[in-house]
Amino acid sequence: MQNPNAVVMFATDGLFTTDKFAVPLSENLGEWEVSRFSRFTAVQAGVYYRETQDWQSLSKSRGFEKGSITEQKVLETWKDGPRQDEHGDWQLEVTGSTRQFITFGKIAVGEKPDIIKKNMKRLCNWERKERKLSLDPRGTKRMDDSRYDKYKRYERLVPTIPLIEYLDEYSHMSTKYESPFYISPEKLTEEDKKYVQEEEEKQEDENIGI
Repeated sequence: MQNPNAVVMFATDGLFTTDKFAVPLSENLGEWEVSRFSRFTAVQAGVYYRETQDWQSLSKSRGFEKGSITEQKVLETWKDGPRQDEHGDWQLEVTGSTRQFITFGKIAVGEKPDIIKKNMKRLCNWERKERKLSLDPRGTKRMDDSRYDKYKRYERLVPTIPLIEYLDEYSHMSTKYESPFYISPEKLTEEDKKYVQEEEEKQEDENIGI
């Protein structure tokens, strides 16, 4: 990558950066187009706010109802810092809302027949529910480094560290799946090695048309 420190956020088909990149610019397939913004606030993939150079404000809040998660609410929460919830845990969250279409699967999974019957009136309707957006860097893979608590998150980026050191006995890092049909080369018998060699030679002959 040309300038990793200039990258603010990745998208499926683009980059949000604070600097120019040496890439081919055109409307041709596989090349790049440029849009410039006078202001940009990135929260997470699918949730961001931007202002074009002609002062048009644009927002994207995937998974939330339009207007339920505002830029002002995000920035105020970010600046105020974490707060304790009803369980005594520290959270840095913004509360918004989402609308969900109720299918039979949503009312039937894991429910008893009498509950399903009672919930049938919800079928094929839209329901609004509360949804929270976390502004904390702590996730399933990384967490913020407590050694840098002196930094104010709304003033600068906060360093993070891998979560592996804090995994409990029920958690584990992902590893390569060991196939029950795979035998490492050092465990092959002489007969196995001869069979493998014959199969490889047979395959080579087929590839070159012998």
